[in-house]
Amino acid sequence: MDLRFLITLLCVPACLAHVRLTWPLARYPQLDFLDSARSGLPCGVAFNPSTAVITTVAAGSNIDLQWHLGFAHRGGVEAYLLTPVATFNLTSGFVRGDNPTLLVYRVTLPRGITCAAANGSTCTLRLRHQALEWGSGYIFHSCADLNITASTTDQSALCGARNGKVCSGNGNCVDNTCVCNRLASGTFCQNVDECVDVSDCGGANKGTCVNTGATSYPVKQCYCLAGWMGSSCSKRSTLTDALIQETGYYQNKMKITDSYYLYW
Repeated sequence: MDLRFLITLLCVPACLAHVRLTWPLARYPQLDFLDSARSGLPCGVAFNPSTAVITTVAAGSNIDLQWHLGFAHRGGVEAYLLTPVATFNLTSGFVRGDNPTLLVYRVTLPRGITCAAANGSTCTLRLRHQALEWGSGYIFHSCADLNITASTTDQSALCGARNGKVCSGNGNCVDNTCVCNRLASGTFCQNVDECVDVSDCGGANKGTCVNTGATSYPVKQCYCLAGWMGSSCSKRSTLTDALIQETGYYQNKMKITDSYYLYW
């Protein structure tokens, strides 16, 4: 069997990118291939206080769930809020099955529910996405951990604090509204690009800013000229020629056939 064909078989569906919450930010590590067949419920990864990413929101508020979708699976999405006292279905089942490329959906958090990480009590937002092409029971899931406050004036909730830093750590809260830093956008400055224009990529002599049209951030990315590398093209690279220099891209090489090599 051709090794390329074998690798392809092994990678479907395992190597496809799937679903990962980007706001609120998914539980660390932010994996995007957690599913009902191969990872434990409800979240696939256990809550770890030392690496926890906690987003603060207000009880009874409307929040726009946002996720990365690496593959347009057939079917809808549903969201649950898991609390120490009860589980709430925020979407009343799977919704928007007509739009497999959906990336944002608004839900309303229940009133009267509070969770405080400082007291060892966090709530979990669980997003589930169907993959009907692989069967009705095949579900991808992603979880995010929340602080939920009952206060309607709490700046941390009104400005989407992430681990205590308002506006996801990418802006300032002014009159209970996030004012984002240069590279950030979104209600809570949760979306961060690498660049706005070429000046963020070291200037025209180092790189250029390209809108990749990606479905997750960074959408605008720096593409560096030969001799430069890094997210802002600020680091010198030993690859100074635009032509491919094979030895600069791998450490090991194995011959499979006369016309096929495996690099890593």
